[in-house]
Amino acid sequence: HYENQLPGNTQFLTLTVNTQQMMKQFLFIVLFVTAQFCYGNMASPVRKGTSSSAAFSSRNIDILKEQLNISINPDFTTAFFDITYTIFNETDGKQVPLLFHAVNYKEDFKVWVDDREVSILQVPKDYRHSAGDAFEPFANSFSQSGDLTYVLIYWEEGVGSTYYLSDLKYFETNLSRGEHKIRVTYTASPWENRDYWVKEYSFRYSLSPAKHWKSFGALEVNVNTTGFNRPVTTNLGEPQKGTPGSVLSWTFQKIPANYLQINYVPEVSNTAKSLIKIGPDGLTIIFGLLLAAIHLFLIAFHKRRYLKKKYSWVLIAGSIIIPFIILLFNISSYNIIDRAIGEHAGRYHGYTFLVLIFYPVLMPVYWLVMWLLSKLFPKKAIQEKD
Repeated sequence: HYENQLPGNTQFLTLTVNTQQMMKQFLFIVLFVTAQFCYGNMASPVRKGTSSSAAFSSRNIDILKEQLNISINPDFTTAFFDITYTIFNETDGKQVPLLFHAVNYKEDFKVWVDDREVSILQVPKDYRHSAGDAFEPFANSFSQSGDLTYVLIYWEEGVGSTYYLSDLKYFETNLSRGEHKIRVTYTASPWENRDYWVKEYSFRYSLSPAKHWKSFGALEVNVNTTGFNRPVTTNLGEPQKGTPGSVLSWTFQKIPANYLQINYVPEVSNTAKSLIKIGPDGLTIIFGLLLAAIHLFLIAFHKRRYLKKKYSWVLIAGSIIIPFIILLFNISSYNIIDRAIGEHAGRYHGYTFLVLIFYPVLMPVYWLVMWLLSKLFPKKAIQEKD
Protein backbone atom coordinates (compact mmCIF):
# COMPACT_ATOMS: atom_id res chain seq x y z
CA HIS A 1 0.00 0.00 0.00
CA TYR A 2 1.44 3.35 -1.15
CA GLU A 3 -0.03 6.74 -0.41
CA ASN A 4 1.15 10.18 -1.48
CA GLN A 5 -0.61 13.51 -0.93
CA LEU A 6 -0.66 15.58 -4.11
CA PRO A 7 0.42 19.24 -3.63
CA GLY A 8 -2.29 21.84 -4.00
CA ASN A 9 -5.33 19.60 -3.42
CA THR A 10 -6.71 16.99 -1.06
CA GLN A 11 -6.85 14.10 -3.53
CA PHE A 12 -4.79 11.00 -2.89
CA LEU A 13 -3.09 8.65 -5.29
CA THR A 14 -3.44 5.11 -4.01
CA LEU A 15 -1.82 2.07 -5.58
CA THR A 16 -3.09 -1.16 -4.06
CA VAL A 17 -2.84 -4.85 -4.76
CA ASN A 18 -6.37 -4.74 -6.19
CA THR A 19 -5.28 -2.11 -8.70
CA GLN A 20 -2.35 -4.26 -9.73
CA GLN A 21 -4.71 -7.20 -10.29
CA MET A 22 -6.98 -5.02 -12.42
CA MET A 23 -4.00 -3.91 -14.52
CA LYS A 24 -2.99 -7.53 -15.08
CA GLN A 25 -6.53 -8.42 -16.13
CA PHE A 26 -6.65 -5.47 -18.52
CA LEU A 27 -3.31 -6.48 -20.06
CA PHE A 28 -4.57 -10.06 -20.50
CA ILE A 29 -7.72 -8.81 -22.26
CA VAL A 30 -5.66 -6.57 -24.57
CA LEU A 31 -3.33 -9.44 -25.48
CA PHE A 32 -6.25 -11.81 -26.01
CA VAL A 33 -8.08 -9.39 -28.29
CA THR A 34 -4.87 -8.67 -30.20
CA ALA A 35 -4.28 -12.37 -30.77
CA GLN A 36 -7.65 -12.66 -32.53
CA PHE A 37 -6.47 -10.22 -35.20
CA CYS A 38 -2.84 -11.28 -35.44
CA TYR A 39 -2.23 -13.75 -38.19
CA GLY A 40 0.59 -14.20 -40.65
CA ASN A 41 1.51 -16.31 -43.63
CA MET A 42 5.06 -16.41 -44.89
CA ALA A 43 4.72 -19.67 -46.84
CA SER A 44 4.90 -19.67 -50.62
CA PRO A 45 1.92 -17.88 -52.21
CA VAL A 46 1.79 -20.57 -54.92
CA ARG A 47 -0.03 -23.82 -54.26
CA LYS A 48 1.18 -26.30 -56.83
CA GLY A 49 -1.26 -28.26 -58.92
CA THR A 50 -0.29 -30.84 -61.52
CA SER A 51 3.33 -30.60 -62.64
CA SER A 52 3.88 -32.17 -66.04
CA SER A 53 6.25 -31.54 -68.88
CA ALA A 54 7.17 -32.38 -72.42
CA ALA A 55 8.86 -35.76 -72.72
CA PHE A 56 12.59 -36.37 -72.58
CA SER A 57 13.64 -37.95 -75.86
CA SER A 58 16.29 -40.57 -76.54
CA ARG A 59 19.04 -39.45 -78.87
CA ASN A 60 17.90 -42.24 -81.23
CA ILE A 61 14.56 -40.44 -81.69
CA ASP A 62 13.60 -37.44 -83.81
CA ILE A 63 10.41 -35.75 -82.57
CA LEU A 64 8.78 -34.47 -85.73
CA LYS A 65 5.79 -32.87 -84.00
CA GLU A 66 4.24 -32.42 -80.57
CA GLN A 67 0.49 -31.75 -80.52
CA LEU A 68 -0.77 -30.53 -77.15
CA ASN A 69 -4.57 -30.56 -76.72
CA ILE A 70 -5.93 -29.14 -73.45
CA SER A 71 -9.65 -29.17 -72.61
CA ILE A 72 -10.69 -27.04 -69.60
CA ASN A 73 -13.73 -28.11 -67.60
CA PRO A 74 -16.64 -25.65 -66.93
CA ASP A 75 -15.36 -24.38 -63.55
CA PHE A 76 -11.59 -24.43 -64.22
CA THR A 77 -11.01 -27.10 -61.56
CA THR A 78 -9.54 -29.67 -63.97
CA ALA A 79 -8.11 -29.84 -67.47
CA PHE A 80 -7.74 -32.89 -69.68
CA PHE A 81 -4.33 -33.09 -71.35
CA ASP A 82 -4.05 -35.13 -74.56
CA ILE A 83 -0.53 -35.00 -76.03
CA THR A 84 0.60 -36.71 -79.21
CA TYR A 85 4.25 -37.06 -80.26
CA THR A 86 5.01 -37.92 -83.87
CA ILE A 87 8.48 -39.49 -83.79
CA PHE A 88 10.98 -41.04 -86.16
CA ASN A 89 12.94 -43.97 -84.75
CA GLU A 90 16.35 -44.74 -86.20
CA THR A 91 16.84 -48.21 -84.68
CA ASP A 92 14.86 -51.47 -84.45
CA GLY A 93 14.20 -53.40 -81.26
CA LYS A 94 13.13 -53.05 -77.65
CA GLN A 95 14.03 -49.68 -76.20
CA VAL A 96 13.00 -46.77 -74.00
CA PRO A 97 12.10 -43.99 -76.46
CA LEU A 98 10.73 -41.34 -74.03
CA LEU A 99 10.82 -40.38 -70.35
CA PHE A 100 8.02 -38.44 -68.64
CA HIS A 101 7.64 -36.21 -65.61
CA ALA A 102 4.16 -35.84 -64.10
CA VAL A 103 3.07 -35.49 -60.47
CA ASN A 104 -0.14 -34.53 -58.65
CA TYR A 105 -2.31 -35.38 -61.63
CA LYS A 106 -5.95 -36.05 -60.82
CA GLU A 107 -6.53 -39.21 -62.82
CA ASP A 108 -4.55 -41.97 -64.52
CA PHE A 109 -1.49 -41.10 -66.55
CA LYS A 110 -1.75 -43.27 -69.66
CA VAL A 111 0.50 -43.80 -72.69
CA TRP A 112 -0.28 -45.33 -76.06
CA VAL A 113 2.23 -46.36 -78.72
CA ASP A 114 0.66 -46.54 -82.16
CA ASP A 115 -2.81 -46.77 -80.53
CA ARG A 116 -1.73 -49.57 -78.18
CA GLU A 117 -1.67 -48.80 -74.45
CA VAL A 118 1.62 -49.60 -72.72
CA SER A 119 2.49 -50.02 -69.05
CA ILE A 120 4.09 -47.06 -67.30
CA LEU A 121 6.93 -47.83 -64.90
CA GLN A 122 8.70 -45.78 -62.27
CA VAL A 123 12.45 -45.50 -62.77
CA PRO A 124 14.03 -47.58 -59.97
CA LYS A 125 15.58 -45.61 -57.13
CA ASP A 126 18.93 -47.22 -57.85
CA TYR A 127 19.15 -45.25 -61.10
CA ARG A 128 19.43 -41.99 -59.17
CA HIS A 129 23.16 -42.72 -59.00
CA SER A 130 23.77 -44.86 -62.05
CA ALA A 131 21.49 -44.51 -65.07
CA GLY A 132 22.30 -47.93 -66.53
CA ASP A 133 22.35 -49.11 -70.12
CA ALA A 134 18.59 -48.65 -70.70
CA PHE A 135 18.79 -44.91 -69.99
CA GLU A 136 22.22 -44.22 -71.48
CA PRO A 137 20.66 -42.71 -74.68
CA PHE A 138 19.18 -39.95 -72.46
CA ALA A 139 22.56 -38.91 -71.08
CA ASN A 140 22.57 -35.59 -72.93
CA SER A 141 19.28 -34.62 -71.14
CA PHE A 142 20.72 -34.87 -67.64
CA SER A 143 23.45 -33.33 -65.55
CA GLN A 144 25.73 -34.91 -63.00
CA SER A 145 26.60 -33.77 -59.51
CA GLY A 146 29.03 -36.30 -58.15
CA ASP A 147 27.26 -39.60 -58.79
CA LEU A 148 23.76 -38.05 -58.83
CA THR A 149 21.88 -37.81 -62.15
CA TYR A 150 19.42 -34.90 -62.26
CA VAL A 151 17.55 -32.53 -64.58
CA LEU A 152 16.18 -28.99 -64.19
CA ILE A 153 12.56 -28.41 -65.28
CA TYR A 154 11.13 -24.88 -65.43
CA TRP A 155 7.61 -24.02 -64.20
CA GLU A 156 7.92 -20.23 -64.12
CA GLU A 157 10.16 -17.63 -65.72
CA GLY A 158 13.58 -18.16 -64.17
CA VAL A 159 12.17 -20.62 -61.62
CA GLY A 160 12.84 -24.32 -61.99
CA SER A 161 12.97 -27.46 -59.90
CA THR A 162 15.59 -30.19 -59.83
CA TYR A 163 14.46 -33.78 -60.41
CA TYR A 164 16.42 -36.98 -60.21
CA LEU A 165 16.16 -39.63 -62.88
CA SER A 166 14.21 -41.76 -60.41
CA ASP A 167 11.49 -39.07 -60.28
CA LEU A 168 10.53 -39.81 -63.90
CA LYS A 169 8.32 -42.38 -65.61
CA TYR A 170 9.23 -44.61 -68.52
CA PHE A 171 7.99 -47.46 -70.72
CA GLU A 172 9.71 -50.11 -72.81
CA THR A 173 8.46 -51.15 -76.22
CA ASN A 174 9.57 -52.72 -79.47
CA LEU A 175 9.86 -50.04 -82.12
CA SER A 176 10.66 -50.64 -85.74
CA ARG A 177 12.69 -48.12 -87.66
CA GLY A 178 10.42 -45.41 -89.02
CA GLU A 179 7.59 -43.11 -87.94
CA HIS A 180 5.43 -43.76 -84.85
CA LYS A 181 2.89 -41.95 -82.71
CA ILE A 182 3.09 -41.83 -78.93
CA ARG A 183 0.04 -40.44 -77.10
CA VAL A 184 -0.13 -39.37 -73.46
CA THR A 185 -3.33 -38.50 -71.51
CA TYR A 186 -4.11 -37.41 -67.95
CA THR A 187 -6.37 -35.04 -66.00
CA ALA A 188 -4.60 -32.09 -64.34
CA SER A 189 -5.41 -29.96 -61.30
CA PRO A 190 -4.83 -26.17 -61.36
CA TRP A 191 -2.12 -24.20 -59.60
CA GLU A 192 -3.20 -21.37 -57.27
CA ASN A 193 -1.31 -18.10 -56.96
CA ARG A 194 -2.43 -16.28 -53.78
CA ASP A 195 0.00 -13.40 -54.18
CA TYR A 196 -2.84 -11.00 -55.09
CA TRP A 197 -6.20 -10.09 -53.56
CA VAL A 198 -7.98 -12.47 -55.96
CA LYS A 199 -6.47 -15.89 -56.60
CA GLU A 200 -5.01 -16.56 -60.02
CA TYR A 201 -5.62 -20.13 -61.19
CA SER A 202 -3.45 -21.71 -63.85
CA PHE A 203 -2.56 -24.93 -65.62
CA ARG A 204 1.14 -25.34 -66.32
CA TYR A 205 3.11 -27.50 -68.70
CA SER A 206 6.88 -27.27 -68.93
CA LEU A 207 8.35 -27.14 -72.41
CA SER A 208 11.95 -26.93 -71.19
CA PRO A 209 12.76 -30.67 -71.72
CA ALA A 210 12.33 -30.06 -75.47
CA LYS A 211 15.64 -28.19 -75.37
CA HIS A 212 17.32 -31.57 -74.98
CA TRP A 213 15.62 -33.20 -77.97
CA LYS A 214 17.79 -34.37 -80.84
CA SER A 215 15.67 -32.16 -83.09
CA PHE A 216 12.62 -29.94 -82.73
CA GLY A 217 10.03 -30.23 -85.46
CA ALA A 218 6.84 -28.34 -84.65
CA LEU A 219 4.65 -27.62 -81.63
CA GLU A 220 0.88 -27.28 -81.95
CA VAL A 221 -1.10 -26.09 -78.93
CA ASN A 222 -4.91 -26.25 -78.78
CA VAL A 223 -6.76 -24.99 -75.70
CA ASN A 224 -10.45 -25.91 -75.70
CA THR A 225 -12.41 -23.33 -73.65
CA THR A 226 -15.83 -24.22 -75.10
CA GLY A 227 -17.10 -25.66 -71.81
CA PHE A 228 -15.50 -22.95 -69.68
CA ASN A 229 -16.66 -20.00 -71.82
CA ARG A 230 -14.82 -17.31 -69.85
CA PRO A 231 -11.71 -15.29 -70.75
CA VAL A 232 -8.36 -16.96 -70.14
CA THR A 233 -4.86 -15.70 -70.82
CA THR A 234 -1.64 -17.51 -71.68
CA ASN A 235 2.03 -16.64 -71.90
CA LEU A 236 2.05 -17.58 -75.59
CA GLY A 237 0.59 -14.29 -76.81
CA GLU A 238 -2.59 -13.87 -78.82
CA PRO A 239 -3.90 -17.13 -80.33
CA GLN A 240 -3.43 -17.56 -84.05
CA LYS A 241 -6.91 -19.09 -84.28
CA GLY A 242 -10.00 -19.01 -82.11
CA THR A 243 -11.72 -16.61 -79.73
CA PRO A 244 -12.64 -16.85 -76.01
CA GLY A 245 -15.19 -19.60 -75.51
CA SER A 246 -13.85 -21.64 -78.44
CA VAL A 247 -10.68 -23.60 -79.28
CA LEU A 248 -7.59 -21.37 -79.10
CA SER A 249 -4.72 -22.52 -81.31
CA TRP A 250 -1.01 -21.76 -81.73
CA THR A 251 1.66 -23.33 -83.94
CA PHE A 252 5.40 -22.89 -83.36
CA GLN A 253 8.49 -24.00 -85.24
CA LYS A 254 10.71 -23.44 -82.21
CA ILE A 255 10.22 -23.56 -78.45
CA PRO A 256 8.19 -20.42 -77.59
CA ALA A 257 8.97 -20.43 -73.84
CA ASN A 258 10.30 -22.61 -71.05
CA TYR A 259 6.75 -23.39 -69.97
CA LEU A 260 3.11 -22.98 -71.02
CA GLN A 261 0.76 -21.31 -68.54
CA ILE A 262 -3.02 -20.90 -68.94
CA ASN A 263 -4.39 -18.35 -66.46
CA TYR A 264 -7.82 -17.47 -65.13
CA VAL A 265 -8.69 -14.75 -62.60
CA PRO A 266 -12.32 -14.92 -61.34
CA GLU A 267 -14.57 -11.87 -61.47
CA VAL A 268 -15.55 -10.38 -58.10
CA SER A 269 -18.38 -8.08 -57.00
CA ASN A 270 -18.28 -4.30 -57.46
CA THR A 271 -18.16 -3.96 -53.66
CA ALA A 272 -15.04 -6.12 -53.53
CA LYS A 273 -13.47 -4.15 -56.40
CA SER A 274 -14.10 -0.87 -54.53
CA LEU A 275 -12.63 -2.21 -51.28
CA ILE A 276 -9.55 -3.52 -53.11
CA LYS A 277 -9.09 -0.11 -54.72
CA ILE A 278 -9.35 1.67 -51.34
CA GLY A 279 -7.08 -0.89 -49.68
CA PRO A 280 -6.44 -1.57 -45.99
CA ASP A 281 -4.63 1.74 -45.47
CA GLY A 282 -7.47 3.71 -47.05
CA LEU A 283 -10.07 1.90 -44.96
CA THR A 284 -7.98 2.53 -41.84
CA ILE A 285 -7.74 6.26 -42.57
CA ILE A 286 -11.52 6.49 -43.04
CA PHE A 287 -12.16 4.51 -39.85
CA GLY A 288 -9.53 6.52 -37.93
CA LEU A 289 -11.02 9.88 -38.99
CA LEU A 290 -14.48 8.70 -37.94
CA LEU A 291 -13.22 7.60 -34.51
CA ALA A 292 -11.26 10.83 -34.10
CA ALA A 293 -14.38 12.88 -34.91
CA ILE A 294 -16.41 11.00 -32.30
CA HIS A 295 -13.57 11.38 -29.81
CA LEU A 296 -13.33 15.11 -30.48
CA PHE A 297 -17.07 15.50 -29.96
CA LEU A 298 -16.85 13.70 -26.59
CA ILE A 299 -13.90 15.87 -25.54
CA ALA A 300 -15.91 19.02 -26.35
CA PHE A 301 -18.93 17.71 -24.49
CA HIS A 302 -16.81 16.87 -21.44
CA LYS A 303 -15.14 20.28 -21.40
CA ARG A 304 -18.47 22.09 -21.58
CA ARG A 305 -19.83 20.06 -18.68
CA TYR A 306 -16.72 20.19 -16.51
CA LEU A 307 -15.21 23.57 -17.39
CA LYS A 308 -13.09 23.86 -14.23
CA LYS A 309 -11.45 20.45 -14.60
CA LYS A 310 -7.75 20.85 -15.32
CA TYR A 311 -7.42 17.44 -17.00
CA SER A 312 -9.88 15.65 -19.30
CA TRP A 313 -10.06 11.92 -18.69
CA VAL A 314 -11.93 11.63 -22.04
CA LEU A 315 -8.92 13.11 -23.84
CA ILE A 316 -6.42 10.96 -21.95
CA ALA A 317 -8.30 7.65 -22.14
CA GLY A 318 -9.25 8.13 -25.79
CA SER A 319 -5.71 9.08 -26.79
CA ILE A 320 -4.44 5.83 -25.26
CA ILE A 321 -7.17 3.48 -26.54
CA ILE A 322 -8.18 4.85 -29.95
CA PRO A 323 -4.74 4.55 -31.67
CA PHE A 324 -4.67 0.92 -30.55
CA ILE A 325 -8.17 0.33 -31.96
CA ILE A 326 -7.14 1.97 -35.26
CA LEU A 327 -4.17 -0.37 -35.60
CA LEU A 328 -6.36 -3.38 -34.79
CA PHE A 329 -8.77 -2.25 -37.47
CA ASN A 330 -5.90 -2.07 -39.97
CA ILE A 331 -5.15 -5.72 -39.22
CA SER A 332 -8.81 -6.77 -39.53
CA SER A 333 -9.35 -4.70 -42.71
CA TYR A 334 -7.56 -7.42 -44.70
CA ASN A 335 -10.18 -9.90 -43.55
CA ILE A 336 -12.98 -7.45 -44.41
CA ILE A 337 -11.74 -7.25 -48.02
CA ASP A 338 -11.21 -11.02 -48.18
CA ARG A 339 -14.80 -11.61 -47.03
CA ALA A 340 -16.09 -9.27 -49.72
CA ILE A 341 -14.10 -11.18 -52.37
CA GLY A 342 -15.38 -14.56 -51.14
CA GLU A 343 -14.04 -18.02 -51.92
CA HIS A 344 -11.50 -16.75 -54.44
CA ALA A 345 -9.74 -14.43 -51.95
CA GLY A 346 -5.97 -14.91 -51.90
CA ARG A 347 -5.76 -14.43 -48.09
CA TYR A 348 -1.98 -14.13 -48.31
CA HIS A 349 -0.98 -10.97 -46.43
CA GLY A 350 2.10 -11.81 -44.37
CA TYR A 351 2.53 -10.75 -40.75
CA THR A 352 -0.10 -8.00 -40.64
CA PHE A 353 0.07 -7.76 -36.84
CA LEU A 354 3.50 -6.13 -37.10
CA VAL A 355 1.66 -2.84 -37.67
CA LEU A 356 1.28 -2.74 -33.86
CA ILE A 357 4.92 -1.69 -33.58
CA PHE A 358 3.75 1.77 -34.71
CA TYR A 359 1.63 2.23 -31.57
CA PRO A 360 4.42 4.01 -29.58
CA VAL A 361 4.64 6.52 -32.46
CA LEU A 362 0.95 6.88 -33.30
CA MET A 363 -0.30 7.25 -29.73
CA PRO A 364 1.67 10.38 -28.69
CA VAL A 365 1.08 12.01 -32.11
CA TYR A 366 -2.66 11.36 -31.86
CA TRP A 367 -2.69 12.65 -28.25
CA LEU A 368 -0.89 15.84 -29.24
CA VAL A 369 -3.25 16.48 -32.17
CA MET A 370 -6.34 15.91 -30.02
CA TRP A 371 -4.95 18.17 -27.28
CA LEU A 372 -4.23 20.97 -29.78
CA LEU A 373 -7.67 20.63 -31.38
CA SER A 374 -9.35 20.73 -27.97
CA LYS A 375 -7.68 24.11 -27.37
CA LEU A 376 -9.52 25.53 -30.37
CA PHE A 377 -12.96 25.21 -28.80
CA PRO A 378 -14.46 28.73 -28.24
CA LYS A 379 -14.05 29.68 -24.59
CA LYS A 380 -17.07 31.99 -24.75
CA ALA A 381 -19.36 29.12 -25.70
CA ILE A 382 -17.94 27.10 -22.85
CA GLN A 383 -18.48 29.87 -20.34
CA GLU A 384 -22.07 30.39 -21.55
CA LYS A 385 -22.72 26.67 -21.09
CA ASP A 386 -21.21 26.82 -17.64
